[in-house]
Order: sequence, then C-alpha cells, then structure tokens
Amino acid sequence: YLGHYIFDEKMRPIVSVDVTDFHVVNSYWLPKELFLTWHEENLQIKWELDIPQLNVPGSTETWQPPAVNQQINLKGYIP
Repeated sequence: YLGHYIFDEKMRPIVSVDVTDFHVVNSYWLPKELFLTWHEENLQIKWELDIPQLNVPGSTETWQPPAVNQQINLKGYIP
C-alpha cells in the first residue's frame, strides 16, 4: 500500500488515504483504488478509478476559465 496520513498534535490519526490497487499504464503505476478513512468521524470511503490515460490533451473548445470577478493577465509579467 501507499498512503498519506494527517495526524493531530497528539499524533492521533485525523484522516488517511491509502492506495490499495494500481493500474499499470506504459510502465507507470497509477492509482486504481483509494480508501479514505476520516478517523474523527468514523467515516470510510472507497474510490475506484477507471482506466487512466496519460498525456491526453484537453479540449480547448470545451474548457472555460473559472468565472471570477477579477482576472489578471500575467502574460509577459516580470517581477
């Protein structure tokens, strides 16, 4: 297993996410099944991910920037 864990100041687990299974794509190991445990709430969630694809370009026709009030164009910005 591979996992990430968050502990409180007394080293008690708050939340953990364990990768319990993997896809192998082009010799890369990618998460297939994740198991989240939120210890304080006694909650467990299992996520199963579909077959992943690597380096697939997104569609520029369907992507829209987030609707925020202020947008700043940083193109060419030099600090």
